[in-house]
Amino acid sequence: MLIPRPFPVLLCVAAALAGAYGPLRAETPTPAAAPASRVQWQEWSAELPARAKQAGLPLYLFAGSQLNELTRATLRQTFANAETADFLNRRFLCVMVDTDERGALAAIVRRHLSLLHQAEGLPVHLWLSPDLAVIEISAYLPPTEEWGKPGFLKVATQVDDAWRADPQGAMAKVADALAHTAEPAERPAVPVVDSAAIGRTLDQAAERWRQSADTANGGFGEAPKHPQPEVLRFLLSRPGPDSDLARATLLRMANSALRDPLDGGFFRYATDPGWRLPYLQKLLSDQARLALAYLDADALAPDPALREAACGALDYALARLALPSGGYAFAEDGSAEPGPAAYLWSTADLAAPLGADAPGFFARHGVQADGNITEDIDPGARWKGLNVLASALPSTPEDRLQLATLAARRADRAAPLRDERAFLAPQSLLLAALSQAAAQYDEPHYHTAATTLFNTLRTSFIPEAGGAVRRSTASTEAATPTDRAAFAYGCQAYGVAFADAPARTLALTLLASLVADSFDEAAGCFVITPPAPKTGFLTFRTPAPTDLSAAEALALLAGLEGPAAARLRAGLVARLESEEETDTGSLLHALATARSRE
Repeated sequence: MLIPRPFPVLLCVAAALAGAYGPLRAETPTPAAAPASRVQWQEWSAELPARAKQAGLPLYLFAGSQLNELTRATLRQTFANAETADFLNRRFLCVMVDTDERGALAAIVRRHLSLLHQAEGLPVHLWLSPDLAVIEISAYLPPTEEWGKPGFLKVATQVDDAWRADPQGAMAKVADALAHTAEPAERPAVPVVDSAAIGRTLDQAAERWRQSADTANGGFGEAPKHPQPEVLRFLLSRPGPDSDLARATLLRMANSALRDPLDGGFFRYATDPGWRLPYLQKLLSDQARLALAYLDADALAPDPALREAACGALDYALARLALPSGGYAFAEDGSAEPGPAAYLWSTADLAAPLGADAPGFFARHGVQADGNITEDIDPGARWKGLNVLASALPSTPEDRLQLATLAARRADRAAPLRDERAFLAPQSLLLAALSQAAAQYDEPHYHTAATTLFNTLRTSFIPEAGGAVRRSTASTEAATPTDRAAFAYGCQAYGVAFADAPARTLALTLLASLVADSFDEAAGCFVITPPAPKTGFLTFRTPAPTDLSAAEALALLAGLEGPAAARLRAGLVARLESEEETDTGSLLHALATARSRE
């Protein structure tokens, strides 16, 4: 029996009509365009080595994302410094790489950081010879020395001194380190594993996640607290305590500040263990991933709160991230000024429009007279006296009206920045979630949205006259294995939900080409094809990240018959057992789904 669901549609339509946060604004898509930077940035191209040799300079490569706070801080502080910029402009050919745009290059850069310094995160500083051999690599560097960490200019000066004194010696240390980590040309294939071995791996992984569970607040580990949708979907597939744990976490997140009650969208993560203070960004991919987790949970045991959370995330994407082209924007970002104004409230801000209903609303959504952003979660007291609204599901009719009132009031505030780049993988995940929701709830507007999105992706990302599938609509950058895997999964989900044979055929065609040109059968994983030129660090073998958007397609592929499927299952087990692997959630979900289809 269908449960009436007035809230998400009513509220999101009201929010969309009201503008929800005022006019939408697009974020500058390239970090290099940041006005504060004084550095003379070059675009990444195959001609860089020749230009560096002609100039007689090594290269400095800065890799970052505009959605990354430390990237923005480096642009605003380090590269705005006249002394630092002048030094870089004189001593290096400087290259800016947007890691969102350049998927393959970003994966290779981050792989080197992991291998050489066992570090992760953005931004990445990389110094290269004119032939693109690595001289030095580092994670974030502060503008000046902080907490014993050397400042950027000090490191850059050391690299310059070493290069000028002895170029070969400057590269030798890194070359030796990479030689120890590189895989041999003739390496044994990962052993094929049987179903019992896969079961043991999954059991052991589930036990580790149970041990890391935060039983008081829901979720796993300590702050910052990430939702881990793929881990939750993996645990949901295991009846009993594991499924109960996942369900409890999903309900806890749905009834916290991680979910914006005014529009139904989920923030990226929480900065504290109790989900009280979210990081003020909303990514398209997170809406789709969390919607899929909530859909899975609601399918197992229907609950109005789970359904409202799933539909709210999807309706947020439809209302706030839709583009005129038919696709969807990458993210909304309220983490930088003036963004926080859209999400933070004083009691006076809330009391005026709510009137006599304010006390009940305050109790329901965790509003405190002196602010609920306390010093323990906001040590710098940046937002002292302010509140971030916690979600409360399932909603009541009275609560829906009050939230709609506040959504209209929020329309008068400064809007968060919107990153309007349309990337293939997040939209493919949204296609999967919309398709599942349409089939699960018989919602016509999800059917319409899924069909429109499927047609948009098919026409916008697949070249008409051959060539590589594109990563985004804004460039000719080829899609990575992750992008293509996600695209295949989205097409498969759409084909299954609507009995669309051409969509399922397209999914299988995409997967077949992915296996043919990117699958390393011996290792049981997909590999990144480096961009041109094929020299220096771009000749290093790099496994493609088995990251969040690839999980479902890997599961789909692993469910097929043949040697590639068996090798992929073996590769998933090997990566789960590797100490280097950090994204175990998607691997577990893929492997569990593959096993269920055997």
